[in-house]
Amino acid sequence: SLSDGPVTLRLFMHAEKQAGFLHMSRMPKGFTWRVDYPAYNFGEKKELLDRGRFEEDNSLELFTYPHPEVVGEDDVKGFYFTISENHCYGVLMRRFHTECGELFVWDSETAEDLQTLRETLPKKLSAAAAEGFDAQLASHKEWWARYWNKSGVRISEDLFEKNWYITQYLFASCSRKGSLPMPLQGVW
Repeated sequence: SLSDGPVTLRLFMHAEKQAGFLHMSRMPKGFTWRVDYPAYNFGEKKELLDRGRFEEDNSLELFTYPHPEVVGEDDVKGFYFTISENHCYGVLMRRFHTECGELFVWDSETAEDLQTLRETLPKKLSAAAAEGFDAQLASHKEWWARYWNKSGVRISEDLFEKNWYITQYLFASCSRKGSLPMPLQGVW
């Protein structure tokens, strides 16, 4: 409920730093927040094999993950997932109290081990917050301005031109040098 007055939200995902920023003008009374992890199929493969599921129907239940390590402190929330012996990832969000309201910063990271994630991801959030919301937003906008000023097209069919610009936005949003390849489907 916002019965105690209005709240202004400003939100963006940084174009270069792969960190997200949410600024709240103030914390509403009774406000709570959390970071949910994906609803993967959790369990032990051995249990499923013992129940004979694979032999019955080649069930996708065999694709399982161990439960995540959940972080649920007052100002830091998120999770760490171990995917294999040498691959894990984490997603964290941290709240910072500022003179102008509340700043939430989130990021994700992959590593070969959880200890590395536990050390690097919180530092990334602190470093991103230290620059401040307005400075981060300004550098984000500057990146997009440089990107759009590199080229453009004029097509007589408005629909085709619109699709060209949407595609350019898609490429810039999810396909960068040194990053993972763009997915063929799903959320981008």
